[in-house]
Amino acid sequence: MTDQDLRAALETLQSFLAASASGDREGMQRALTRASIADGSYDNPPPPELALVPGTPRKDGARVLIPMRLMPPGATADTPPIATFTSVLVQEDGGWKLDVIATREQASPEMDALANQMMQQMGEALGGAMQQMGDAMQQMGQALGEALAGGSAAGEPRSEDDEDADLG
Repeated sequence: MTDQDLRAALETLQSFLAASASGDREGMQRALTRASIADGSYDNPPPPELALVPGTPRKDGARVLIPMRLMPPGATADTPPIATFTSVLVQEDGGWKLDVIATREQASPEMDALANQMMQQMGEALGGAMQQMGDAMQQMGQALGEALAGGSAAGEPRSEDDEDADLG
């Protein structure tokens, strides 16, 4: 494998990323293996505010591996990535093609960890929101109870005289 092969594999990956960012399905498919196209799970780009940044390609037998960094909005050179994984490219039909299936299999532990982290953060955020909602509902319940009790202080039971006065 030559340096030209590494450059060509990187160009294929970059063309896939550009096509993905613009929603060009045909452009994405031109950069994919036949199995990846048949799998159909390639059309899942990150949100536009995030960036996928390829690193330096390296040889791995007949494959080319390209490290990837998923970067947050406004990232600088020293910003740590949200996640990292490795894209796998293989020779097919006389050119380099992105093997999404092999990439996904290789990235699985990192992506699983990222998904778990995101779910935990979402759970913490929802937990705080649920607590606030519960507090607000409790306050509403107290206010409603006071209103239905005819303005008596919260927690003070109404006397039978109060009830008789309401009837009379």
